[in-house]
Amino acid sequence: MIQCKSGAIMSVSLKRGDSVAKRQVLLVFKLLIVMVFVLGCDDKKKQGTGTQDTPEQGTKSAAEKEAEAKAKRQKLQAEMFERAKVKLQKGEDLNEKEYEVMVLSLETCEVDKKRGYVDSDCDAFSLLKKARAQRNKSVPDQPQMWRLIAQRNLSHESPAVRIYSAQLLASTFASKKESYDILLDASRKEESPLVLLAIVRGLRMQTGKDSEVAERLIELSNHESSELREGVLIGLTSLWAVGSKDTLERALEMIKTDPSMDVRKVGCSNLGSRADERALPLLEEYTAWPPKEEELYNDCFRGLVAMWSAPVPHKQPSQKAYELTMKLLSAKPRTEKSPSWMAFSNLAWANKPELLKRAPYIDIKELRAVMLDIVADKDYSWLGRNAAISVLLRLEVTAKELESVRKSAYSKEPEGTSPDKYVRKKLDEEIARMNDKK
Repeated sequence: MIQCKSGAIMSVSLKRGDSVAKRQVLLVFKLLIVMVFVLGCDDKKKQGTGTQDTPEQGTKSAAEKEAEAKAKRQKLQAEMFERAKVKLQKGEDLNEKEYEVMVLSLETCEVDKKRGYVDSDCDAFSLLKKARAQRNKSVPDQPQMWRLIAQRNLSHESPAVRIYSAQLLASTFASKKESYDILLDASRKEESPLVLLAIVRGLRMQTGKDSEVAERLIELSNHESSELREGVLIGLTSLWAVGSKDTLERALEMIKTDPSMDVRKVGCSNLGSRADERALPLLEEYTAWPPKEEELYNDCFRGLVAMWSAPVPHKQPSQKAYELTMKLLSAKPRTEKSPSWMAFSNLAWANKPELLKRAPYIDIKELRAVMLDIVADKDYSWLGRNAAISVLLRLEVTAKELESVRKSAYSKEPEGTSPDKYVRKKLDEEIARMNDKK
């Protein structure tokens, strides 16, 4: 009996009654059959499962094939990039593919880990900036071209390329719903906080216009990245968010409870942008002296003043915020830190004709009198007193008014190292300048 590994069995037997010749013939015949059978088994060993279980020599894995394809793409990209550079140097027009390869070249650039922008000193970024600034007559619809380039590369493997693509969509097409819908969809897939920050910067301008954007910002306000939460909070407290649901409430909550003090500061400082009086209880709480939280005091004071006095006047400046500001500025005794002189810069906008038209309750004469009193108050920080002088100049103070303060509070030479000398010096300089101007 013979058996091969495939399981087949071959049996060879002779009967006793057979003649010798016959038995010899039969034996030879059956030996031939056995040889054929054994050879067949051997062939099955060679042709059986071996070719199925082990790969052929030289076969490449999927990862290897992908790596080769990537290397090939990068080589072609580098060649096209060099051709584009030459064309730029010659002042020749670039085509869409060449513009796109310049965007793709940003993958060689670093990203600011704090602010989330592509390094502007990167050679590829500088070249792209130059390419965009150069006039091009061969691309009839450049805005559409940039939108398509941005859309194609919003899922690129490089964070720098994705960030720039988000910026393209936001800066060039922020007013088009199709563009911020793309950004909104990308925000649900993106995992990098820095890329999400770029997307949020593009989306937040639509906060008050699109409920989905407002809802998405509120969702992202709970993200673990403090830089991203800060970017979201700017959107929630900005003028763009006016009219949106639940955004102010979420902003107030973040100012009170966010784990990052930097985020809370930005929120309180920016809170005045909406001029929404629902924020006043919080602002009053955090601008009282002694402060509830000293780290927030200056920023919340800025937010309070911005509720009624801003470079671009609000449609409805807050009268209650104005009255609270005047109360805090007038309160005595003043200290080195109160009232917050860091908020004085916004007071400089108080006499803008457009603001006074919208807020007739603002009394510029009264405001000047309070600021002059601050200049004369030696209990107050000398930096604050000098800042008050700068504000007074913007509020059209007269030389006579400044001379009166100079005479009453700074007639004597300050002793020793007293910082009063800096205030007196600034008063002298401004009075002289105003008199020379006359």
